[in-house]
Amino acid sequence: MSCNYDTYYMGLDLSLRGTGYVVLSGLSQIVDSGIVGESLKKDASVKDHTERLIDTTKHLMDVMREWMAKGDLCVAIENYAFSKSSSSVTGLAELHGVIKSQMLLALGLSPVYYSVKTARKLVFGNGNFKKAKVKPALEARGLKFKGLDDADAFVIAECHMMKMKELNYE
Repeated sequence: MSCNYDTYYMGLDLSLRGTGYVVLSGLSQIVDSGIVGESLKKDASVKDHTERLIDTTKHLMDVMREWMAKGDLCVAIENYAFSKSSSSVTGLAELHGVIKSQMLLALGLSPVYYSVKTARKLVFGNGNFKKAKVKPALEARGLKFKGLDDADAFVIAECHMMKMKELNYE
């Protein structure tokens, strides 16, 4: 896909506590952002988990459709970052699988994955930049975020946009 001003770059930070998303214009401006999906209690039912997957997926697909109607959409996802809990690994894998499969089935999109370290190195110059420092560092640039998840999604979107422009201008 070529890189131009009609291209939008979406970054996703898929999480069981809240999925952050950001859409950047080809001019590197935030045109859409948010956090979707809430944290569930430890004793939440399978139905609760399934409903969260469905709600998160529907919301993200709607956002993607909206921006695809306005131009090309490139989607990048923060690569898996696992905690020690096996239930977290399972839940996160389910979320990634559902989102990726629906992107391809419903929209014909295939995402690109970036590790946290790669994205933060490109955006901040330091791959070991701590998560808690991401939002304040970006807000110092005049950007606004609801939480850490959409701030992380911005880093993924900006990383992807930078990589795509680098490829197109070489």
